[in-house]
Amino acid sequence: MNEANVTRDFKHWLEKNKPTTTNCYEFKLVKLDKTKSFAFSQVAEHQIEYLMASLEGFWFKIPDQSAINGFSSPKPFDTIWIKATNSWVIPIFYQPRKFKTAVLIPIFEFIKLRSEWKRKSIHLGELNFEKVEL
Repeated sequence: MNEANVTRDFKHWLEKNKPTTTNCYEFKLVKLDKTKSFAFSQVAEHQIEYLMASLEGFWFKIPDQSAINGFSSPKPFDTIWIKATNSWVIPIFYQPRKFKTAVLIPIFEFIKLRSEWKRKSIHLGELNFEKVEL
């Protein structure tokens, strides 16, 4: 199981629970058979900056798919101006063959949690935000 797999699972959840506004997401996989908690350092500073910028609005050039994976597939368009209503850090806690739980942490709550939490990581049970079973 990798981040691409759980991102696809979240996409399927979104298709069933369509948002009515624009949202930006940063996913982080937390494999509970390898680690017991979500390390705040998994989210890079530039990711935090872009999640915050998405709330104000910014221009994003969509790279050609062939430049990413060597395969040519049509992309919907060249660029997008993003002005999100919400931006989220979403750790997805995964226990093989047992469960996948996504926790929706608003970006400003993530920043606050990261600076105020007594440790450098947090357990699933300690996160008091919306949880989604995938």
